[in-house]
Amino acid sequence: MDADLASLSIDDGEEEALEIPTEIGEVVDEYELCLIGRFLTSSVIHFLAMRNTLVDLWRPLGGISITDLGEKRICFRFYHEVDMLRVLEGCPWFFNNHLLILHRIEKGEDPMLVSLDTAMFWVQVHDIPTGLISEPMVRQFGNFIGQFLDYDSKLVLTSRRHFMRIKVAINVNYSLKRKKKIGLGKDKSVYVQFQYEKLSLFCFICGKLGHGESYCPIRLSVDPKDIKFGWDLSIRAPVRRGPPAPSNWLREEVTGTSLAEINAVTQVHGQLRGTFKLPDVARQSQNARGHLYTSTGLGNLITGTEEDEHMEPGSDAEDNPLSIQDGKKRQRVIGEAASVSGNMDSAAPNKTHDISAGSACQGSREP
Repeated sequence: MDADLASLSIDDGEEEALEIPTEIGEVVDEYELCLIGRFLTSSVIHFLAMRNTLVDLWRPLGGISITDLGEKRICFRFYHEVDMLRVLEGCPWFFNNHLLILHRIEKGEDPMLVSLDTAMFWVQVHDIPTGLISEPMVRQFGNFIGQFLDYDSKLVLTSRRHFMRIKVAINVNYSLKRKKKIGLGKDKSVYVQFQYEKLSLFCFICGKLGHGESYCPIRLSVDPKDIKFGWDLSIRAPVRRGPPAPSNWLREEVTGTSLAEINAVTQVHGQLRGTFKLPDVARQSQNARGHLYTSTGLGNLITGTEEDEHMEPGSDAEDNPLSIQDGKKRQRVIGEAASVSGNMDSAAPNKTHDISAGSACQGSREP
């Protein structure tokens, strides 16, 4: 017994290294088509509510699974690359006004060790002097704000001022850039202003994302009388919205006409169309489809000859011009629709992809 105890070694065989076979099979990438993310907040995120909200927002065609990895890290596993790329192109994303930082896992990376400190934003550069709008200048602006990724090549004109849109990766540990000085000569210089699209909660004191001025750590070391607010809402780009779509149920007020006459004309129009969906017979030349126009009161009606058609994939119905008809009211000939291209979010056009960060007000109640 004593001899057996004397020969016992605790680390017996533990220090011997195993040899890796030279010929091994294909290594399976466990995190292929996976995004690792975290929310930029110290508050607790309700996981089930967040998962259901993002799934309904993204609507992945191939499906998605969302897993809590712990340490405030979340794994978003996609089952088709199209869905994952669409989500990445639509960044930034928010939940309850909290920024979601996403990172695509590469082969060999540990999801618990990758850095989650970079968020992608579209930034507008305003007040650019004439003649300085060029790709080299855009790249300089982008690398000054963060890391340059892309830019919108189409020049946007608004309020008689030009601005460029740049896509950058911003380190959330640093303050947001507000402006940049440009030298035009020995004695002349101007400033360009930066505005961030879909900007979420940020601090007016330190200019960092993720908290409001009420929870800024600077308050712990600076006297309240000496605190200065160096940032304001001017760095948040206004949301660009299109005109609201007209409602088929809205009627315009028609004076000097009885209800019986309006209902009679409505019924006639419904028989011509084969439906009673459009009760608005009093609008004058506002129906872009050309089904109904009012020329002189409610008696003279000019109806279009084109009927609604079911659009099939590959149909050229939209490219066929409308014919011009004789009469007092002529239909407008519509040729090829003008192509309007903009580097907007591909996930949902004319929508902001944030859930609750689209408001113009700056909140500071959340840490």
